[in-house]
Amino acid sequence: MGICLFSSLQAQEVNIGKVMNFQLRNSGPIYSGNQIDGYYFFYQVDKVDRKTRAYLLKIYDDNLKEVASKLINAPKYYSLLEGSFNGVTLMLEFYDYKAKQIVLHQYDRDAELINETKAAVNPKYSPVFMQQEGSEIRADFLHPIKYQGFINMRTVKNSKIGYEIQFISIDRTNKGWTYKSPTNSKLLEVASYMDGNSDLAAFIVMKKPSLLSSKLSTFLQAIDVGTGKELFTAPMIDKSYSLFPLKGNVDPETGNIMVLGQYFKLGDNPMKDKSLGLFSYIFDTKGNIVNKSYVGWVKDVSKFVPIDKKGKIEDVGFIYFHYMTRLENGKIYAIGEQYRKAVSGAGVAMKMLGGSASAFKIVTEDMMIFQFSEDFNLESIEIFDKSKSNIELPEGYGNIGVVKLGHVLKAYDAFDYSFTQMADDEQGFIIGYVDYEKIKGEKNRTVFGAIVLNDEEYSVDKIPFNNKGNRLVVLPAKPGYVMIYEYTRKTKTISVRLEQINY
Repeated sequence: MGICLFSSLQAQEVNIGKVMNFQLRNSGPIYSGNQIDGYYFFYQVDKVDRKTRAYLLKIYDDNLKEVASKLINAPKYYSLLEGSFNGVTLMLEFYDYKAKQIVLHQYDRDAELINETKAAVNPKYSPVFMQQEGSEIRADFLHPIKYQGFINMRTVKNSKIGYEIQFISIDRTNKGWTYKSPTNSKLLEVASYMDGNSDLAAFIVMKKPSLLSSKLSTFLQAIDVGTGKELFTAPMIDKSYSLFPLKGNVDPETGNIMVLGQYFKLGDNPMKDKSLGLFSYIFDTKGNIVNKSYVGWVKDVSKFVPIDKKGKIEDVGFIYFHYMTRLENGKIYAIGEQYRKAVSGAGVAMKMLGGSASAFKIVTEDMMIFQFSEDFNLESIEIFDKSKSNIELPEGYGNIGVVKLGHVLKAYDAFDYSFTQMADDEQGFIIGYVDYEKIKGEKNRTVFGAIVLNDEEYSVDKIPFNNKGNRLVVLPAKPGYVMIYEYTRKTKTISVRLEQINY
């Protein structure tokens, strides 16, 4: 694989008008394997009557040529939570905040509706369901199983709080299945999706006696995609440490599940206390641990970057890991972004005047890539400079733990990281992010940054944006390009274009 980057003045472009409302979750890429095969856009275009809204679903190929368009009428009470593509079909998940239920619409590549699935939910236990169209908070319920269907997650009321995992197949004759946590459990049980393939779906299940309890137990759970039967539930325990899983990966050849996370002093609360470092556990398909490794902040990471005794990167802060991948050569890469708490001058001033603004803000800084050997020995850490970005924390978020804070920032789309796109041969990748450059003697500018790993060497390139819209988003595109779209609220238009980076 060869990758090189260069900017181009030529760009394939399409403009979409009469867009009444548009959020980040209203669009996404369509994948074929590791490569981009097209895009979907879903947005409101009109009010049909007092109770009905008109939406347009558009599907484009990888050259931004329109291949399908469908006008869809839906109740005004519908709010789009997210969309996902599994290689064959597109799924859009809505929340009907009048009926208090989710509505799942599955479409083929011609934008024709394949099926509709509904399920009742209680917004009290899933606050994301309460969001309106103006909110930028992203849901994280819908996950594709390549060429098979979709996993949909939801929190439910059992004796306390439990979860349901629903599988919706692309096969119209397959009714799918729903897995439910024990209804009589005396614990709060919450599940999050890790990874999956045609054989199994892997989840992290967290259990605690009560919402305020610091006694947290974590488990790796695997469910058979074909039947919905539990394959195993394995405890994530260590006699010396408390573990908090972050990412998971199913090996496409062996089916083994690798779980990456942070470890803490035994008895510490992972949502509040500072971690000691990173861990990796590998489970086989029966739930047996076949390998476990630890990488300490002070013992190991400090060999590459300055770390204080609290596990904090000196002069910066902490790391949120966006993506984890394993290349064909077996090496493991964890892609992270630095963030730290800081005092908000504006917030402090507002408090002094009797206001309710938060006195804290979050500063996101450089990108970091951790490279591990196949058996999870830390081999290198690469740091890529970018400008600082600030976000004012909502009132009440200033004192939460750094791990939980990272998830809050992700939900609010506060990081500069955009995506990681794997090379088709699994021998490299491109990491995209949005940066802001201050250039002496010139006008400041927003740029797209690309970090490329090719032949075990990194290169970086940046493409300047001449953005005029209210919101700019970068998505992966076909080989050699990135896709950029801007929404301009005043004119209610979306400008979509492909910028060449060529590799």
